[in-house]
Amino acid sequence: MTKGSGPRSPQTVPQEDASGRVAGESSWQVAECLLPGITPAIANALGDSVNAEVLRSRSPVSFVGSLLMPEDEVLLCLFAGLPAEVRAVSERAGLPFERILGCLGFGWTQPEPEKGQGG
Repeated sequence: MTKGSGPRSPQTVPQEDASGRVAGESSWQVAECLLPGITPAIANALGDSVNAEVLRSRSPVSFVGSLLMPEDEVLLCLFAGLPAEVRAVSERAGLPFERILGCLGFGWTQPEPEKGQGG
């Protein structure tokens, strides 16, 4: 039998709690978008589409924002919500993602206003 094939043992089967959340499932998700030719304007328009869908659908998902890596033509869209809900919102918004990944954040701080920006 190859690695990963065959039935799961009872210890590895995900268990849902009363809210339907799977134990160990992250509430932060990243939609990974591989988009040849992506520009900041396209990334911004995709973010606007996602925000509009979240508001329209009254989804429990929150769209936190995106990170664009122009040299790699990658857009990472960060969400707070369960994977299935993030996937549904992203699909309805037309976000061309490759996959939805659970993630953890470490050491984030509130950015300080840039010097000379008067904030």
